[in-house]
Amino acid sequence: MSDMLRAKSRDLVKILVAARLCPNKMRAKLLRSLGWKIGEGTIVHWGVLPVAPNVTIGAGSVIATQAYFDGHGTIEIGDKTRIGPFSKILSTTHPIENSVPRRIAGKDYDLDTKIGFGCWLGTSVMILPGVKVADGCVLAAGSVVTKDTEPNGLYAGVPAKRVRDLLTDGSPPQR
Repeated sequence: MSDMLRAKSRDLVKILVAARLCPNKMRAKLLRSLGWKIGEGTIVHWGVLPVAPNVTIGAGSVIATQAYFDGHGTIEIGDKTRIGPFSKILSTTHPIENSVPRRIAGKDYDLDTKIGFGCWLGTSVMILPGVKVADGCVLAAGSVVTKDTEPNGLYAGVPAKRVRDLLTDGSPPQR
């Protein structure tokens, strides 16, 4: 198969993945054909834009409609994590240089972005490349996560800051 035909086939698969009428089991198979690893019982809703090729989603997770995965670094999502609609998870960035290189395409850096076990991401959360979201975190709607988080915290704002500790299985909150 020629490279052009292979690229067209991948584009068609991406269109099918995003289609509203595509059943979840078929969507998971199509995403796996694009190189994604998807755990047992995970639901990926329609409208997800699978631009990133290196995505791993743990078991029992839910990815809501219109979530966007971009970049060529790895994106890893833990078990039992919920990602709200219109959220963006990125894994590629570029340096900010002087004015001449900014006007032309510069070097990209592929970074690993990770979301831990049991996290909740509200609607329209953006996670920047290379950020590690720790286990048990809740990210408020519209938050932009620019730095790594600590476990079991509620983060909100632009840039996201820890606003509250969250309880963990009956134990006192951790900081």
